[in-house]
Amino acid sequence: MAKLILHTDGAAKGNPGPSGIGIVLYRDGEAEPFVTIGESIGEATNNVAEYRALVRGLGEALERGASEIEVRTDSELMARQIEGRYKVTSPLLLPLHAEARRLLSRFDRARIIHVLRGKNALADELANQGVAAGLPEKKPARKGKPKEETTPWRSPFRHTHSTRIGDESHVWNVERLWELARDLPVKAVPVETVATVLDEDCWFGGKAPTGREVMTHAQRIYEADFSHPIILSASGRVMDGGHRIARALLLDKKEIDAVQFPEDPEPDIRRLAEPPMSAR
Repeated sequence: MAKLILHTDGAAKGNPGPSGIGIVLYRDGEAEPFVTIGESIGEATNNVAEYRALVRGLGEALERGASEIEVRTDSELMARQIEGRYKVTSPLLLPLHAEARRLLSRFDRARIIHVLRGKNALADELANQGVAAGLPEKKPARKGKPKEETTPWRSPFRHTHSTRIGDESHVWNVERLWELARDLPVKAVPVETVATVLDEDCWFGGKAPTGREVMTHAQRIYEADFSHPIILSASGRVMDGGHRIARALLLDKKEIDAVQFPEDPEPDIRRLAEPPMSAR
């Protein structure tokens, strides 16, 4: 068997949390897959699940005698790390990255391509099936009137950036944005052009903050480190750096260092946007 096309995806409910992998293998030139795998891998982070799917998929391709492999993944971070464009710093990913590179070296020709999530739909579906297979069974619902859901949605990431696109809220893991922006060129931008982010509720999620929450952000503003550039989207939206911008204003700085994506990375989460407070 000569060339195979490998689609992989990993998913985690929580970060870390119950995780799954999705693997799809196509013979070159064929529209129907001949191998599909969706499995639970237990507790893992999103990035570990992505790498576990890649390693398993490469092994499946080698077992089937492939001499050439083209990997398609919607994990931009993993694709760039495999290419050597981004460094791998996570101790959880270092051995998986090494194993993936070792397996890739066994093919006569190999390449990895970052694709949008819509181009990786079957692998994504299989990975989510793997997540579901690892979740505990739900208890039967009690009869009677269902209780109204009052628990607010919580992001699985420590630092997030989100924006509303139509009826969806797009959410990015800011720690992933740091990795993706690591090699972007740094430029100085006028503080006033990015300070409009402070006219929005960028920290409190639409709720009145407690005094302690205000103190927390005041401390972050005070300790903001200008050696790290702020991150801008392709359209100039601030994706990370609100505390640095606030400190720059307080210090009457005219410019601040920034990096800007030429094209926005795919969001980590897409979810139905909350209605505005006036509509609730």
